[in-house]
Amino acid sequence: MSEKTKRLAALLSYYGAPLYGSTSIGKRVPMPERVLVDALVASHKESVFALVLPVVLWKLRTSLNLEFLRELALKRGESRSLGFFLDMTGTLGKSPKLCQQANSFRKVRMKQVYFFNEGTTSYGKKLAALRTPDVARKWNFLMNMTMDSFASSFQKAVV
Repeated sequence: MSEKTKRLAALLSYYGAPLYGSTSIGKRVPMPERVLVDALVASHKESVFALVLPVVLWKLRTSLNLEFLRELALKRGESRSLGFFLDMTGTLGKSPKLCQQANSFRKVRMKQVYFFNEGTTSYGKKLAALRTPDVARKWNFLMNMTMDSFASSFQKAVV
C-alpha cells in the first residue's frame, strides 16, 4: 500500500471508517468533503474504500456540505460515483432523503463502468455480472462485490 493510500485510509478512519492499522494523520486534517472525493477516486481500484464510503457518508450525513462535495466531485469527474455512493448509503441506511439527493447526479446516458478493473478479463466480467448490487446496476456500474458485502460492512460499523 502506498503512502498516499495509507494516508487516505487514516483520514477516512478519522471520519468514521472502520479501517484499522491506519497511520497517523498529523496536525492538518482536510475537510471531510475533500477526503470523500479522494476516496471516490480511490474506490474504483481499492475495494476497501468502496466498502467504507457508505459508512463515512452515513456518519457525516448531517454535517456534510453537499453542494461543496458535489462541486469537488464534478471537478474530479466523480459526480456519478458520488451519486451511486449516496444512493447506496441511503439504501443501506433506509434514508429516502439520501436516495433522492443521489438522483440529482443521474445523467441520461451513462456508459457502463467496472470497479476494481474487473472488465479487463472475461472471468472478471462474468463475476461482476453475477455479483453487482442492483443499486450499482442502476448507475451502470459493475463490480465483483455483492450487496451483502456492503450491508455487512455498514451494519457492523453503524449499528
